[in-house]
Amino acid sequence: MGHPTAGNRFFITIGLILFAFVCLGFGSTAIERSQNPIELPMLYHIHGVSYLLWFTLFATQAALISKENKRLHMTLGKWSPVVVLAMLVTGWLMAQGSYDRALSPIPDIPIHQFMAFPFFDLVGLVVFYGIAIAKRTNAELHKRAMLLSLVAIMDPATARLGMVLGFPPFPLLASIAFVGAIMWHDRKTLQKIQAVTWLGFLWIFLRLGFVFGFATTELWARIVRVLFGGH
Repeated sequence: MGHPTAGNRFFITIGLILFAFVCLGFGSTAIERSQNPIELPMLYHIHGVSYLLWFTLFATQAALISKENKRLHMTLGKWSPVVVLAMLVTGWLMAQGSYDRALSPIPDIPIHQFMAFPFFDLVGLVVFYGIAIAKRTNAELHKRAMLLSLVAIMDPATARLGMVLGFPPFPLLASIAFVGAIMWHDRKTLQKIQAVTWLGFLWIFLRLGFVFGFATTELWARIVRVLFGGH
């Protein structure tokens, strides 16, 4: 068994930091609202477990590669579509619940516009996971795409942290910081920034433009009514 290289340590560390952000984000909201997790609907539990599993799986997989345990890494990898499917289904159902309640969690943003957040998160998960699977024989690209699939869906947690801290820009700055760290790592280890990392950086601003641009239009409102039902 080998010892973790600097590159492997980076992915293990950033995976654990992302996992901590998720726990802090959802945990802080539950404490602030004095919520008893046991009383939440089953959908919330399944969604939360699948969400945490995805972040745990990434850190575990990075650790397995650092230990040169490729067999177990590949075995666990075969279960990744199950976790991703669970996140997609429960994520969509959670979004549907928000839409049915017609209550946007963000003040001054109508529910139709708010629906762009979960929609783009799920699309980001599919895009970066899809790239990671398609390029699984390219280790450098594969692990960066997998990491970016985590960054793409971390906003629900960081947004909650931002609300608790009273600092709304926190999720945007957190995403930029994490992708910026990957860019720095690329330059340090590969002497260039990988194309998929550039896509991850671009994705942050595509999402921002989508939410505060296209999602404010009547066309998007009609699309939302088609996707989630009219009201």
